[in-house]
Amino acid sequence: MSEEKLDKTEAEKATVEKAPVEKAEEKKILVEKEKALADAGKEAEASEIAAPSPHQPWLDEYVTIITSLLDEEVIEESYINERSKDIPTLVVKRDAWHEVAEILHQHPDLSFEYFSELHSIDLQMEMEVYCTLYSFAKKRGIAIKTRLDREAPVVASLTDIWKGANWYEREVYDLMGIEFTNHPNLERIMLPPDWVGHPLRKDYVQYDEEV
Repeated sequence: MSEEKLDKTEAEKATVEKAPVEKAEEKKILVEKEKALADAGKEAEASEIAAPSPHQPWLDEYVTIITSLLDEEVIEESYINERSKDIPTLVVKRDAWHEVAEILHQHPDLSFEYFSELHSIDLQMEMEVYCTLYSFAKKRGIAIKTRLDREAPVVASLTDIWKGANWYEREVYDLMGIEFTNHPNLERIMLPPDWVGHPLRKDYVQYDEEV
């Protein structure tokens, strides 16, 4: 075999032997890059989770004002509801429901003049009422909640503070059986007056199965 052909054969052999090594190196580099990207993604996600909500200062302000005027224990819980546009949320004691609402409405640094909505949830062990408010002056929102005894769900009406609470409270009374004391006309609003039970309660059983 000529020297030229021998050199060519040796070069081809070296290339063949080198190829698996190069592929292994390329695969290693690719795996390292993917790992680095995954780690960067996890760090970014962790940073995003750890970052406080831009509405946290609002929540802190609400808590400070309310607890400065009432007993600190009236607020059972306060948090940012990330599932609902980061709205500051207060869970207050039932007996303080009306007082807290008055402060939110009347305090000059709060001024929640708009009653947005009111709902109730049957938690089986207890009932929960919550409403959302908005301040056009401050361009801020808030949600307040309270928990009620399921066997005797009673809470103060907010109709004397916001007239817009009227029909919402009647709807909750009609479908959930929650009493709103001092409501001006707490009657059913969707079902006939002689309807038995409250259809959105989880223990509701239809009175007349043929209806």
